[in-house]
This record gives sequence, structure tokens and C-alpha cells, in this order.
Amino acid sequence: MDVGLAGTLFVSTMMLVSHVMPISVIFYYVMTTTKVNEFMAGMSKMHIPNKVTIPLAVMIRFFPTVFDEARDIGNAMRMRGIRLFSLRTLKNPLAILEYRLIPLLVSLTKIGDELSVAATTRGLSPETRRSCIVKIGFHVQDVVVFVYCLAVVVLFCSWSVP
Repeated sequence: MDVGLAGTLFVSTMMLVSHVMPISVIFYYVMTTTKVNEFMAGMSKMHIPNKVTIPLAVMIRFFPTVFDEARDIGNAMRMRGIRLFSLRTLKNPLAILEYRLIPLLVSLTKIGDELSVAATTRGLSPETRRSCIVKIGFHVQDVVVFVYCLAVVVLFCSWSVP
């Protein structure tokens, strides 16, 4: 049975949505709700080494900055009358790189340097042990979510076994 191009595109899109979307939603939720000091305290409580924790903490600070910078560059281009899919960019596809990507990369390089200087200034290093005033623990709502997730996994496994 030949599915054709439309069927292939549909199945590919559904696979992408079903596999990538949940991870993207969780990533977005973690990025928008977790403060860096809470994240560092939680990782420290789980005895995760600082060599893993510090890059993840910098990433939590970096990704929202990437989206803000991309939005600001898009606004600046719109104010100058340059659109992403305008006649100018359709004639010259490399103009998208010149107008959007190059300023973003330059800006992100500068921001990355500033974040590393800020981390060094705050004393973030793999060798030092940090103190934190944030109380991290396992609460009732955590138990409820854990039991719910465990039940979903058990049900899924029981349905998939013939």
C-alpha cells in the first residue's frame, strides 16, 4: 500500500508532535518556573557534581536571553522595514543570515562572556561548596505527581504487553 507524500508528511508530523512536543513543554516549564538558586540547591541535595550543575545553571539563564535577543533583533529589523520573507530576502536568501543570524550570534557571544564573568564573580566553581537558604524537599504534591506518573507507566506497560 502506497501512502504517498501526504501520508508520509502526516505521519512524520505526528511522530514529531508526539515525541518532541512533550519534551519541549517540560523544557519550557522548567526554564520559566525554576530559579537558578533553587535549581542549584536541588542538585546539591541530590549530590550531583558541580561539573554538571554549573553548566546546566548557566543554560537556564542563557536560553531565555536567547529568545529575548532574537525578539529584539526581529523588532529592530521590522522598524527598519526589513521583513523575514520580503522581496529582498527572497531574492537573496543569505540576507536572512546577514540580517538575523549574524547579529544574534554576536550578541549571544557577548552575553555568554558576561554570564561566565558573573558566574566567576559569584564564586561558581567546581571546587567550592555553596550554601543556600532555599528549603528544598519532597512534599505531598510531589508524592501525588510521582504516584500518578508511576500509575501511567504501569498502565502503559500492561497494555503494551501481549
